[in-house]
Amino acid sequence: MKDNESALDPTHGRAQKTDMSLAMEFHLFKRYPTMERFTIEWALRRAFDAVAVHDGLDAVSSEWSGALSLDYYPFVSPGISQTNIFFVGTTVRMGRTKLHAPGDNSQAVYNANSFLGLRSGIKYNFESGFGVRLMASYENLNLDKTEANNVGNNLPDIINYGELKFSAGMTYFF
Repeated sequence: MKDNESALDPTHGRAQKTDMSLAMEFHLFKRYPTMERFTIEWALRRAFDAVAVHDGLDAVSSEWSGALSLDYYPFVSPGISQTNIFFVGTTVRMGRTKLHAPGDNSQAVYNANSFLGLRSGIKYNFESGFGVRLMASYENLNLDKTEANNVGNNLPDIINYGELKFSAGMTYFF
């Protein structure tokens, strides 16, 4: 994960960052030769992170979001087993993020969105139907404040930051 915390605020970041996702990939176009190498994936994510918000102040975040991705498999079909399968794709994300800045006790809720994030990876399907997937992704997240805990809240109305992640996952092909 890319570290979006400020080096100026070492006491208010999040030491343990986690990101958990549950996804379903659909190979909808396998009957059409020109489209058989495309898949659509829907994912639900729960993430705990931290981000620099202003003047070196960090805010810890908790996020629920959903994403829709379109992946392309340029070399082999995504349903092949016993071989490495390379893919590239784009993703769109929407969700809600809650930020808490412990330095001044500000809290706010944001709508989170990302349009056309990029991703690439390799997956491997075993004959049993199980598999593994390694992926790198980049998204530019935009947060727009919708609620705040008080009138003098110091969290900004709009926050933009890049998110680079490397992930490993288990798959099941049916």
